[in-house]
Amino acid sequence: MSDHWAELLITDHETTEKVFDVMTQALATPEGPTPAMVAMTITYLAEYVDGCHNLKEQDHLFPLCEKRGIPREGGPLAVMLQEHEQSRALLGELKPLDEAYAGGDKSVLG
Repeated sequence: MSDHWAELLITDHETTEKVFDVMTQALATPEGPTPAMVAMTITYLAEYVDGCHNLKEQDHLFPLCEKRGIPREGGPLAVMLQEHEQSRALLGELKPLDEAYAGGDKSVLG
């Protein structure tokens, strides 16, 4: 894995942190985020973070780590794979809440 790949993964993480920061700020306001903002955030998380970034790690970074002696089971790779699975499960839970919020049910935020 070249430095270029590492930079791409780091940029992915930094971008995702910015998305979380913006959503956190919107959630802290009395009116909350717009339904469009919630939908765009969930789309970003599902399509980019899970559908692209996590696959970069799982298909490229993790196998390289394994080749360099980091075990897939019982170590940091296992933790990261578990985090990927947990985030997929959470996304599944967010989608119906997004639909309810778009329909006007603001109670799903709190």
